[in-house]
Amino acid sequence: MISFHSKSTTEHVKGLHLISGDTPITFPSGERHIFDRATNEVPNYVDIRSADANDYVQAAMWANMQHRKGFPVTAVIPFLIGARQDHAHEFGVQAYADLINSIHADRVVAFDTHSHVIEGLVDNLVVVEPARLVRKAIVGKDRENMAYDGIICPDHGAIERTQRIADICHLPVFHAEKHRDTATGELSGFSVEPLNPNGKYLVCDDICDGGGTFMGLADATGLDRDHLDLYVSHGVFSGRAAQLAERYGRVFTTDSLDTAAVSPLKATVINLLPFLMTDILPVKVDAASVTLVA
Repeated sequence: MISFHSKSTTEHVKGLHLISGDTPITFPSGERHIFDRATNEVPNYVDIRSADANDYVQAAMWANMQHRKGFPVTAVIPFLIGARQDHAHEFGVQAYADLINSIHADRVVAFDTHSHVIEGLVDNLVVVEPARLVRKAIVGKDRENMAYDGIICPDHGAIERTQRIADICHLPVFHAEKHRDTATGELSGFSVEPLNPNGKYLVCDDICDGGGTFMGLADATGLDRDHLDLYVSHGVFSGRAAQLAERYGRVFTTDSLDTAAVSPLKATVINLLPFLMTDILPVKVDAASVTLVA
C-alpha cells in the first residue's frame, strides 16, 4: 500500500496530515503514474507499507514532482524492505536499498530496521526505535491489568533492542538462547533464564513471520498464556502464526505491514505513525523556491 500526504495551507486545517490531492493511477499496461491535481497544499510525506517495487517507482515519481516545485520529500517506510537479506552470500539488501534510494527522498523514516547493514546503505535514513512505543502503548497503558514482571529477550541478536525497551519501562531483562545442531545448523530448541511461575512477562522482538520461533520460546518458558505476552514491531504472520494465540495471552504489533490487520491471529495492532513523526524535526522548506499550483 502506498499513500501520499500533505499539509493544507488553509488556516482552519493547517498542519493536519491529509491525503494529498495528487491522484495515483495505474495504466492498463501496468505502469504507475500520478496526476498532479494538488492545489493549495504543501506535500508532507509518502507512506509505503509494502514490498511492491511498483510502489517505490510511484513514490519516486511523486518525489520528483515535488522536488521540481521546490518541496522537500519525506518517505515513511516503517518496514525497511530487504533488511533480512543482509548475508554476505545473499546480498539482496543492496538491491532493495538501491530501490529505496531511487526515490531520492530528503529523509527516509523507518521503524526498528532489523539490520545495521541496511542502515548503512539507505540514504538520509532516520531510524525510530520501538522502546517508547512499547512503554506508552503496552507496558504503561494499563498498569493494573497488564503489569509485567520483566521483558524476555528472545536471542543474542535482540539484546540491544530488548535492553532499551526494558530500561525505559524500568523492568528487568530475562535472556533466552537459541540452540542449534552443530552438524546441521538447524534450530534444536531454546533455554530461558529462570522465571517466576506466577509472574507475567513480555517477549519483545522485531519481526514475526511464521511464528515457530516464538512457539518454541513459549514452550521453553514453562509459562501458560495468562503469564506471557508477545510484542513484535513487524507482523508478517504467515503460515501457522495464528497458533501463537494458544501460547500468548496477547500479541501486539504495529501497522507497519498490512498483513498484521488481516491475519487470523487477531493481534492488537498499534498505529505507528504518531510514534514515527513525534520528535523528528521537519525538513526545512525554502519558501522562496516553492511554487504552489493555483
